[in-house]
Amino acid sequence: MHTIVVKSLRYTAIDKELFQNIDFILNGNDRIALIGENGVGKTTLMKILAGQLEFDSGNLVKEDWINCELISQDFSGDLDKTVIDYLDKIDAFDKAIHLMQKMGFDLGKNQNKLNLKLRDLSGGERRIVELSITINSNSYFLFIDEPENHLSIRARFVLCETLKSYWGGVVIVSHDRFIINSFSNKIIEIEDKKTRSFKGSFEDYQEYRAKLKFGEIRDWEEKKKLIARMKETLPMLRRKAEVNSAAAGTYQQKKRRYEELCQSIGERPESDRSSMKIQIAEVEKKNGKIIAKLEDFTFGYPNQPILFKDCETTILFGEKVALVGNNGVGKTTLIKLLTGELEPNKGVAKLGVNIKIGNFEQHNNFGDFEDKNAIYYLQYILNLDEPKACSVLARILFNRTEMLKPISMLSGGQRTRLRMSVLFGQNPELIILDEPTNNLDITSWDFLVESLNEFTGSMILISHDKDFVEAVSDRIFYLHDKMIQEWFGDFDDLIQNMLIN
Repeated sequence: MHTIVVKSLRYTAIDKELFQNIDFILNGNDRIALIGENGVGKTTLMKILAGQLEFDSGNLVKEDWINCELISQDFSGDLDKTVIDYLDKIDAFDKAIHLMQKMGFDLGKNQNKLNLKLRDLSGGERRIVELSITINSNSYFLFIDEPENHLSIRARFVLCETLKSYWGGVVIVSHDRFIINSFSNKIIEIEDKKTRSFKGSFEDYQEYRAKLKFGEIRDWEEKKKLIARMKETLPMLRRKAEVNSAAAGTYQQKKRRYEELCQSIGERPESDRSSMKIQIAEVEKKNGKIIAKLEDFTFGYPNQPILFKDCETTILFGEKVALVGNNGVGKTTLIKLLTGELEPNKGVAKLGVNIKIGNFEQHNNFGDFEDKNAIYYLQYILNLDEPKACSVLARILFNRTEMLKPISMLSGGQRTRLRMSVLFGQNPELIILDEPTNNLDITSWDFLVESLNEFTGSMILISHDKDFVEAVSDRIFYLHDKMIQEWFGDFDDLIQNMLIN
């Protein structure tokens, strides 16, 4: 079996050391999910493995014939080239076209979409094109950074099935648990500049990691007790050494051991990765209140096919609704209709009256506050004093240094937690979320799920994250064929339905 062997690898970025003597092996039949908090270096490690970035020291050994391909988070090619320009570069032209169609890429009339420039495609279409071409380019190792970006549930399902049967090794960085569980047979986690490898499912790894953390905490506490005991006995040993030279050696030995323990103990290991907490206010119950009403409404953009025809449904207070469907069926458009940004061609599509809305959009954009720190941002947006703002940030695991950093320098996970603090701090009755799990690390994903489940108000969600939808919603609306259909069956059956439509 052909491998890539990583031995004692070290790498330092501009501002911090990311990897410290890491070791692991990639095999040709591996399906690896590379996980870790945002900012630990997952993308950097992928670039090193793919030969696109030099490391400081250590060894990365692979046979000369082994070729690697890296698919970045965003399209990295020439946007002025056409789809056909890229397809012509590979031998497996027809296979790439077939995969594109399975993932939901509409070739258009007489396949005219193949002649479009990449810049004229949507983000999801560009992602499908790049994935389909690279998968059929015959590279032995594929490295894919956040394959879920811009992809529908249908496309994610097809991608997982395709990668499972790939002829070489595949490594992905993903925050989508459905992809991780469907695809991987091995987990590599980056934490504290080290890597930890585990063969098995993501759920098995979480259980293993919890036991490991428990053991680390127990060892830390035992070491702490030992340091305390030694601190008490050292003065007595010193006095003995002063009057008896034979005891001097014992004292020096114990003193050195004490100093070594003090230097090595470090911070207490975290017991729970989801220990963050937001104070979520109880929403006043308004049983029977209509949150959203859709009545015999039809909508289509000018000179475009109709998106919705004669649709009807009602959302009541306290219900948490997910809008699910393939790309292009009108999920975001429906939100715009409900919030009054668009008007239906006929009928009614609107929210109820006097509803306090909180929006959580998919982009981590802080506008004019990018150069401000998190304390200032919370003070300004939520009208808090500084101690209260610091308390809110401490509950989402910001240390003092992170509180004072410009927001532009925070990691993606930290920016998301900050936005969530503002979202729930505004005490909304209805939360509207558009692709909230994009770029969320595992801790932030857990945190958002826990917070939404604790929230007693209403929710309208757009998401392609299967596990997230199942974790937080109690009603699923399936958008297809100009209809809004409530889905009562199994989610796996819904995915199969989406593959057909």
